[in-house]
Amino acid sequence: AGSFGDSLFHVSARTVLGLPLFFNVGMIEGIAVASDWPDHFNKALTPHQSVKAMQLMGMKVPVDKLFSTGFMSFSAARGYTIAGSYLRFLLDRYGIARLQKLYQSGGDFRAIYGRTLAELSAQWQEVIENTELPEGAEEVVRERFRRPALFSRPCPHAVARSQVEIAEKLAEGSPEQAVSLAREVCADVPGEPRHLLSLATLLVHSGQHGEAAEIYQSIGMNEENISSSLRARALFELVRLHIAEGKRSEAEALLRLIVDMPLSDNLLRQGQVMLRVLTHPGPAARPLQEIFWNRDPAKSVDRLVVVGLASEAAAAEPKLGLAHYLLGRQLRGRGNPDATRRAFLRALSGELSPLVEREAARLLAESSYLAGRFQDVERACAILTRSTQPEVARLLGYDWLERIHWKTHGQVPDKPLGWRLGQTQ
Repeated sequence: AGSFGDSLFHVSARTVLGLPLFFNVGMIEGIAVASDWPDHFNKALTPHQSVKAMQLMGMKVPVDKLFSTGFMSFSAARGYTIAGSYLRFLLDRYGIARLQKLYQSGGDFRAIYGRTLAELSAQWQEVIENTELPEGAEEVVRERFRRPALFSRPCPHAVARSQVEIAEKLAEGSPEQAVSLAREVCADVPGEPRHLLSLATLLVHSGQHGEAAEIYQSIGMNEENISSSLRARALFELVRLHIAEGKRSEAEALLRLIVDMPLSDNLLRQGQVMLRVLTHPGPAARPLQEIFWNRDPAKSVDRLVVVGLASEAAAAEPKLGLAHYLLGRQLRGRGNPDATRRAFLRALSGELSPLVEREAARLLAESSYLAGRFQDVERACAILTRSTQPEVARLLGYDWLERIHWKTHGQVPDKPLGWRLGQTQ
């Protein structure tokens, strides 16, 4: 979180170190999400937006259970998101001091706010109802919130043990035995597409490409019963098989299908980048394609090789923004933030799709901050805070600007820049 989130986190941390008298799991996890605003795990939606999407999908959000022992009856994704949204509402409406006292009390809402949990929930619900959602938001988060709570899943421990055994068989060089174990998992949890995708991956490793392709096809084309995110993942793998077999036109058709699906920014951006790489006619085409696709679909391209391929593509076409973007992604986290910063600056000087431009700006802000080049952080934020950007991107841009203010002035701004987006446009 940014400087404002840091101040909330520090309040909470001091309380955690001297454990509160009343222990409330929903309160603890909700505080973490409320302070990390927007939700940095789900870069497409804020927790408020995610809660609204859940409700539109018919999912119940009983807050009373979240701040009791019933918290564990929710999946982690749903529980953390709802609790974080609710506590962020309390923070925005009533301030940090009361939220700190609420945390210390273990959830005594009436004593701290003078209202019952139900009365506060009605106020929170008004905020959720007035929250705007981007088009297709429900489908984007469907898979994330689909999975049940841990103790509601069929044989969770047996499945976990089987997955460990599968990994061991692969490490021993016995892919056929790993496939047999994966088939047992699929039989124990029939119809679960995630387990079928894992089986298909193992089939590819054992050379059984035909059956793997059938699984990918059945999942990828199932619009009725499977979320778009899982469908896209299956189709990406089918693209890999097609390219290994020289079926480029089939692969291109699948990528065009993917980029027309309602997907999270990450998956949609991946599809857009792959489609552009596959159809790029310039001198950088070969190294760009080798970044994504190996001749053997069972093997991924080594990351060090990818760095070299991205560098080769950028040298072949210095004005190709996509090549510099891919190079920057590979340089990220390798101990040279200034080189990463320069790559993303070059990427942004070229032609990029809006999704890729947004991600390049996000990573430019990160690398420039680490390199101490605050002017370039501001350049990235000028992109992230455009009125045309989604709320999460704008909040992230203001978050970075607050960090710079903290670094240069030693304090948070009088009013956090992203506190009210309507007042900062």
